[in-house]
Amino acid sequence: MLQLTTTYRIEFGIVCTLCLLFLLSSCNRNFYYAPNPANTLGLSEAGDVKISGGTAKQNERRVFNLQGGISPLKHLGIYGNYQKIQSNVQVNEYSLFGTTHTEVTDNYGEQWDVGIGGYKELYTKKISKEADTPYLNSSGLFLDGYLSYGQGNISNLYYNGSTSKMSFKRYQLQLGTQLKLNIASIKYSLLLGSLDYEKALLTGEIGTSDMNNINLLIERDPYFYRGYNLNLELGFRMLRYYFSITHHNLPDINEQVPIHSSMFQAGLIFELDEFYKLFRNKSSNTSKTTEAEKF
Repeated sequence: MLQLTTTYRIEFGIVCTLCLLFLLSSCNRNFYYAPNPANTLGLSEAGDVKISGGTAKQNERRVFNLQGGISPLKHLGIYGNYQKIQSNVQVNEYSLFGTTHTEVTDNYGEQWDVGIGGYKELYTKKISKEADTPYLNSSGLFLDGYLSYGQGNISNLYYNGSTSKMSFKRYQLQLGTQLKLNIASIKYSLLLGSLDYEKALLTGEIGTSDMNNINLLIERDPYFYRGYNLNLELGFRMLRYYFSITHHNLPDINEQVPIHSSMFQAGLIFELDEFYKLFRNKSSNTSKTTEAEKF
């Protein structure tokens, strides 16, 4: 009877251990991809110089994004985009057979893109120079298209102390339309791209499930995706709030590998050229006033 009880306890312990390992692998806190916003700056006239900064929170991970764009010539736009996904250390303690175990997981990453393209105004209604509305935007309907190239990496620390660092490159075509109003604008962009995982740097003994994810990403790429970006802006000519949703549809990955297919961000857009124009106009008006007072 004692022998049966001991065997039962051993089998029960094995079952509990397998269930725990299954739960740990099912509640995967690691990830292998997250999209960054498309070109949301809305370049629309020669001389535009814009920068933006935004942030997001993705499954307890803090995300920061910076963009910059310039239109050196009419109908020509150039932009750059950098995104940082901050480290997200998670500590989990559990007891097994009277022993307390501690597991630590972490993940972080970064990516950048540069793009070139053009824009075309279908309709515009500019603010009159004589009107007392120096802070309002000109209204209109615009189309744009950009080709971009980017690189990035995602690093994961697994519960047993092993690590992986996945590097990828991405090509993307963005086709968008934007409606601008005096204090608001909305832009929708269709995204078509390819995602190519180039290599993986591994340390330690990677678990079977995570190793399968890594092999799948490298062996079956490139992955082609379609997606969209929806961007809303509220504010004035020099400074505006923006709210952006980006989605990359990657069914071949998403069904098997943990990724973030969508990203919501909010931030500010600064139009540096408009700040310069406003400062220049104020300086010019001050000089004219001073000269008039002399006479």
